[in-house]
Parts: sequence; C-alpha cells; structure tokens
Amino acid sequence: MTLKQKIFKALDETSYLSDTQVAKIWGGEPNWTTAEEYKRQWQKLKADRDFFKDIKILSTQKGRRCYLAEYEKGKYYKIGKDFYEELKNI
Repeated sequence: MTLKQKIFKALDETSYLSDTQVAKIWGGEPNWTTAEEYKRQWQKLKADRDFFKDIKILSTQKGRRCYLAEYEKGKYYKIGKDFYEELKNI
C-alpha cells in the first residue's frame, strides 16, 4: 500500500489527520508538502463524490488540463483526477 493510499484510508475513516498521525504513517520525518498535497487531493475526491451522490453521470472526458463529467445534456462539472480514475475503473 502506497503512502497516498494509507493517507486516503486514514482520512476516509476519520476525515481528519493530525501531524502525529502523518508521521506514524510516514514512518519517520514526513515530507509535509507531499502530505498536504495528498490531503488536498482527498478533499477534492470527497467533494466530487458528494456532488455526484444523487446525480447520474452520463459521460466523462479527459481534456488537455482537466477532467470533466457530463451530468445533464450540455452540463459539465470539473472533476479531479482521482475521481476520474475511480469512474474509469468501474
């Protein structure tokens, strides 16, 4: 299990991760910038999941610099890479 997966799992369980918990997951002195980036990615993934909880996704597209999900004819929502990968694997 990668560090990113460990951090995502811990955040899924508690929705909060203290610096002490990050250090335990990292197994020593963590790279704080990377840890905060993983937390930000998890928050975006959670926001995308919450938005599409009751909405059916018609299609997904990978643009040049972003990922889009069409939820109504002609209406798109910008989604994160992790949510796009999650949808692609379904």
